[in-house]
Amino acid sequence: MTHQGSCLCGAVTLTVTGALSPPSACHCTACRKHSGHFECSVDVPREALTVSGEKHVRWYQSSEKVRRGFCGICGSTLFWDPIFQDWTAIAMGAFDTPTGTMIKQHIFVADKGYQSREKEELAKEYNHILLTGKRKSKKLRTLASQLDIHLLHQRARIEAIFSLLKERLNLVNTLPRSGLGYLSHYIHTIFGYLIGKCVS
Repeated sequence: MTHQGSCLCGAVTLTVTGALSPPSACHCTACRKHSGHFECSVDVPREALTVSGEKHVRWYQSSEKVRRGFCGICGSTLFWDPIFQDWTAIAMGAFDTPTGTMIKQHIFVADKGYQSREKEELAKEYNHILLTGKRKSKKLRTLASQLDIHLLHQRARIEAIFSLLKERLNLVNTLPRSGLGYLSHYIHTIFGYLIGKCVS
């Protein structure tokens, strides 16, 4: 199985041998500015990638460990290249035909350059469910998925969450058994508040 790709003007072409893994969509500031929106790319082993027209590829060293490749003629975003790894990431937009892949995850969503009204409403609904105690597990799972809650694993937010939880959990041994339910509900309330802040 092979996948063909190229830049907008066709000066740079690429061929990937083998199946493609699910791509990731990055909303970090650097990827937004490099691509014009969020950058969706797929990781490919270097030995599986063949590039023609390499003389037209220009590289920008965006950090100590990563360089970004684009066509020097038309400016098309092509590569996100971790120079000390045995793989490189190819922009999904560079492929000539649909690849049949589906996005695996969105990362650095706190840095994204837009916010959909739909997610604002979902965040409000999620908070309402937690604050009122009217929890419906199936609905919570759906909302959690739509809000990309798993993407809260960013350093600043993780530190904030654990700081709050640690402070509350330290009180467990001093509370009567009947107070544990209240504590659990209070922690859920804090978490709901943080989710709302994350997507606002």
